[in-house]
Amino acid sequence: MINDFFEKIWGFQERRYSAVIAQSLGLSKCFRDFLEYKLDFSRSPGITSIETEKPLGNGQIDILVEYDDGFVVGIENKKWAGLQHQQLHRYTQALKKEHQGNFKLVLLAPSSYKIQEMEKPQGLFTISYKEIIEWIQEAKIENEIEAAYLQFLMSYIEVLEMKPFDAKEVTSLLYYSTCLQKLEVTLEGLRKESDGRIENSAGNYKLFLRPMKDFQVYIGVRFGRKWYFNADLLNDLPECVVYIKDIWSDREQQDYNKRLECVYLKLKADSKFEDERIDFYPRKKSIECRLVIRRSLQDFESKNISDIVSWFTRVIEELEAIL
Repeated sequence: MINDFFEKIWGFQERRYSAVIAQSLGLSKCFRDFLEYKLDFSRSPGITSIETEKPLGNGQIDILVEYDDGFVVGIENKKWAGLQHQQLHRYTQALKKEHQGNFKLVLLAPSSYKIQEMEKPQGLFTISYKEIIEWIQEAKIENEIEAAYLQFLMSYIEVLEMKPFDAKEVTSLLYYSTCLQKLEVTLEGLRKESDGRIENSAGNYKLFLRPMKDFQVYIGVRFGRKWYFNADLLNDLPECVVYIKDIWSDREQQDYNKRLECVYLKLKADSKFEDERIDFYPRKKSIECRLVIRRSLQDFESKNISDIVSWFTRVIEELEAIL
């Protein structure tokens, strides 16, 4: 129940996880000690400030911890999204300049997170959520309130170390609550605060709305044929979808349909979309799907959740650029 409370208060977005980690560093001395142990240093008397989304160089680092003597720890938190170009190198240079080299830089991410060697600046520390979970499981914490808090923290972050979808889950998705939780977390990780809430229809879909230019774009997973179009599911299994819904008046629809048909032709000609099913549906009536990009969930069997997030992110970015 408390874990549900954490989820309802904080949600699943990456910046929320950063806020929870920052909060935990402030509330739990044992958690601070764990961080210092992992980074192989100790500071006395201690922390003077913990800030989130702190401007650094020409970007924002997720968490910045400052100590009495001016030493700082920068933490870049990655849930599943990839790094920006030279992101960690830029943070390193900014910390060197602003703190005269008196710092440590940390990448906090799931254990499955992939980072290329060229993206790692010298001196980078990495900590996985799995390491935090294992530490909490093994730690002997005398203060009962602190111990209870860390148990709640562990429950909250465990979803970031979710195992990939297996074949049984993919083929019987609606009957496995763990899979629905994986989908919920995946979609929440994609959803911006300006987007609509995740909509659910048992046996049909789980998705959210993101307005793009003049279009209503829905992003999520489709389970059945009772939807805004009745095309068969790919492989007769649940599928990932990004689609545009027709909400236009009869007077507006001709212009919008022409624009979407041009988008469809560009997507079909793009070699980056060879593995996706892309369909454009001429108008019969309003409140229907006009354009959809989809891929079977079976394609992500035994792959990390981050692969699904990467697929959605790529499709969304390409669609935003074309629209």
